[in-house]
Amino acid sequence: MRYKDSSKRTIGNKRTLKSLRGALTELLKVKAIEQISVQELCKKAMISRGSFYNYFYDKYDLLNYDWEQIQLEIYPKFTDDNLQDIDYKEYMSLVFKNLINYLSDERESYQMIIKHNNDSLFFINMHEYMGEQIFLKLKEVVEFESESKVPLDLLANIYANTIITIGKWWLKTDQDYSKDDVYSFFTMLMDKKLLG
Repeated sequence: MRYKDSSKRTIGNKRTLKSLRGALTELLKVKAIEQISVQELCKKAMISRGSFYNYFYDKYDLLNYDWEQIQLEIYPKFTDDNLQDIDYKEYMSLVFKNLINYLSDERESYQMIIKHNNDSLFFINMHEYMGEQIFLKLKEVVEFESESKVPLDLLANIYANTIITIGKWWLKTDQDYSKDDVYSFFTMLMDKKLLG
């Protein structure tokens, strides 16, 4: 993203970014990310192409920004006093629970997005972004590195794959599983001795 410093964003900047995120979501509901053009995004967001390029290099940069904003909503902060003493496994469970709550609130939108993007770069991009973020969090927990039987980059990919796979499955399934059911599936899968 070209315009990183969020502390210096004006109301106009925030409005433009929100409009672009909304346009991206609306277009992803009807077509694959590869089929979306910057021109379409700009038209839907009612901004000029020049304005778009003031913020983003391309549509994938916008998509990464969208993941970043979603992450801010679902990832608990290690700085929170209530989270200081939990291990990484508990932290990842909390991330997943927050993600399921988020997907539940946005279920119809994401069902439509999956319909048009199931085999597209959308999920490859999501996996790469999520894997990188999980890896960075794993590295923050220094003592965890010596306890892990699995290399941290592989473990981050396992978490990212599991989270995305369960989320996609839940959104696509015809069966009526509750958020608690889906969370318990994640917990059961993660309890299979991947960690120390």
